[in-house]
Amino acid sequence: VHGKAVNEAADILTRQEQQQYHHHFRRAYLSMGELLYRKEKRLEEIDRDLRHTEYQVSGASETLDPNLQKYRHRAQKLTRDREDVSRKIAALRQRADHEAEDFGPTMDDLEREGSGRFADPTLELQETNVLRRAGALQSYLRVHDTETDNVLGERERIERLSRAAQDAKAAGLRALVSPTRTPRSNRFSVLDM
Repeated sequence: VHGKAVNEAADILTRQEQQQYHHHFRRAYLSMGELLYRKEKRLEEIDRDLRHTEYQVSGASETLDPNLQKYRHRAQKLTRDREDVSRKIAALRQRADHEAEDFGPTMDDLEREGSGRFADPTLELQETNVLRRAGALQSYLRVHDTETDNVLGERERIERLSRAAQDAKAAGLRALVSPTRTPRSNRFSVLDM
């Protein structure tokens, strides 16, 4: 009888210890997950800025932009920043994976207990990140739709100017096309009427 009481007391203490571990692990894991999410978003921003800067570098030589060197330096800095953030993400992900692996047996024990009071923090983090990504995607789509409309409008202007140039060439009427106009400067030309 005495041994049974000791075992029951040990089980109660073990359960309490596991519950505390769950509480602390959950807080730490969700914090690591939020930090990882933010770092990944930062990496996406760096990638977007890098693509834009590379576009500026390629266009700067065509337009004789005096900021070409500035764009190149910015691209180099962004590349270094990307490598730094990527290393931090990898280290944080490795640490979170290691912590989750260590916590796995405790979560299994809590699930076997069957109280249902203890949600798995790894699943909780996954659900939170899905909601975060969905919100970010909605914001991105609003901006992307505007940019897509601008690009499609530019494509239409270029196609109109190309047709006008071909028509002028075929008719031998160069007066239909101004030699100093570009697709951008021809936005509100006679051809739009």
